[in-house]
Amino acid sequence: MAWCAECRQSADVVLAVDTSTSVGRVHMVRVLDYCQSLMVGVDWRSRFALVTFSDRARLQLNLTAHVDYAAVDRMSAAYSAARATDTAGALRLACQLLTAAAAAGPRRRVVVLIVDGRCALVGRIDR
Repeated sequence: MAWCAECRQSADVVLAVDTSTSVGRVHMVRVLDYCQSLMVGVDWRSRFALVTFSDRARLQLNLTAHVDYAAVDRMSAAYSAARATDTAGALRLACQLLTAAAAAGPRRRVVVLIVDGRCALVGRIDR
């Protein structure tokens, strides 16, 4: 992957993935592939966390510097029959993870929100 000089800085990245019914199992396989590719393709100094959400947000993988394929595979099990999509809860959890990690030093903090476009915000996204 080609990266700009700014993007080569180490980062804490939270992948927040919609696992509600509307995503569909076929698309979930694509999402799993994307998450694994992203975790492998980004600079090794970066750390990743994985949050899934449907009716509520769930932490699948806390910030770690290595690719945890088992955690990504667990995402498939997190696929839910829930029709609700707690995007707000996922963003709150991502914010909490990145805020707690800020003590580790100056790193970029990034949230990658992966949704199917049918998200219903449940609650507020306050810090």
